[in-house]
Amino acid sequence: MFLTVHAASGLVLGKYLDNSLLAFLAGFISHLILDIIPHDALEWKKWRANKIFKFFFTVVFVEAPIMIVIAAILFSQQKLILNWPTFWAVSGAVLLDFLFGFDYLCPRCKIFSFFHRLNNWIHEIITTDYFLPWYQWVPLQVFFLALFLVIYVL
Repeated sequence: MFLTVHAASGLVLGKYLDNSLLAFLAGFISHLILDIIPHDALEWKKWRANKIFKFFFTVVFVEAPIMIVIAAILFSQQKLILNWPTFWAVSGAVLLDFLFGFDYLCPRCKIFSFFHRLNNWIHEIITTDYFLPWYQWVPLQVFFLALFLVIYVL
């Protein structure tokens, strides 16, 4: 899933869990569970840009603006809960993708390559062909994002 979806799942977990460690672990596990569902963009795979550029372009110009808008809306509606369990749940939910991305920056760092392999293994549990065309992955991402946000604000 996109970082936005993982972060939204972390918001939900942080809202309902009081323990920061438990929230972090639940966020990390939720990431693993969500990434089992085939969801990656076939267009991203076919894009012939440098892997580091693709990762950071996606985070900075796609993910961050969406997260900022969602956070601004939640904040303006006084629905954004800012506490330690929420911080740790969101951190746990997005951590694996950042560790995956850091493997591109430091390919010799074994800890990052371990998480890169873990991430790939999780993605391939259902199918090794987990890249979908936009008309399949966009509705899937939007569905899970909306589902988590609805659960969060209720």
